[in-house]
Amino acid sequence: MLYIYSSIIGEQMKITNEDRKLFKETYAKYKLKEGFIGKLFLSVLGRTLKNDKNIAKAIKDADESVENARKSIEDRFGGDKEEVKKAIPQSVRKYLGFDY
Repeated sequence: MLYIYSSIIGEQMKITNEDRKLFKETYAKYKLKEGFIGKLFLSVLGRTLKNDKNIAKAIKDADESVENARKSIEDRFGGDKEEVKKAIPQSVRKYLGFDY
C-alpha cells in the first residue's frame, strides 16, 4: 500500500483505491509528463510493473526464446562466425547476442 507522509503533522495517510482511480483518470486526461505528479506516477507504475508476475514471466519467456534462437542459429551454421555474419544483419546479431 502506498503511503503519503505529512511533513507538518508527521502522520501517515493511506491512499485509497478511489484516490488511485482519480489519479489515473487525471493523468490520462491531462497527460502529465513533467513535474512532481508525473514523476510520482512513473514511480508507482515502475514499482507495480516490477512486482507484476505476468510481466516477469513474459520477460523470462522472451529471454529463453532469444537464447533458443541463438543456439539454433549457431547449430545451423556449425559455429562458423563468418557464415553467421553473412546470413544475419548486424542489427539482428546484436540483439541475439552475437558479438562479432
